[in-house]
Amino acid sequence: MRVLALSAFDDADYVAGLLESGAAGYLLKEETAHTVIDALRGVACGKAGYFSPSVAAQVAAQARGETQVLNGLTAGEVAVVQLVADGQSNRAIGAALGISEKAVEKRLQRVFEKWEVKSRTEAAVRAVREGLILR
Repeated sequence: MRVLALSAFDDADYVAGLLESGAAGYLLKEETAHTVIDALRGVACGKAGYFSPSVAAQVAAQARGETQVLNGLTAGEVAVVQLVADGQSNRAIGAALGISEKAVEKRLQRVFEKWEVKSRTEAAVRAVREGLILR
């Protein structure tokens, strides 16, 4: 039997455990329906290697021996905050990352909580200070 994990968690250790158990891929629930359907069809045909972009970045970082979290944020959260700092709307960020607008909002909320900021502007300023944005 082939397994495609669909989860709300993008914790690197959680992902690694599922992959070690033989999962053919790992998608976050925030993926578009089209992405999930394509992955399900692929797994049903015996293919593997379906990952959400932020999960793929973490798996690659782990394979290279790098830290999975940057400045307290996951790779997916960093990608969102970088695009926020570029002045992108949630809709544009979602389109750029291939995730839903609601998923962008969730990631941004987690950034606010982790960094203890209250606005997009504060998050963007902190991203610059943390060296995540080169200006």
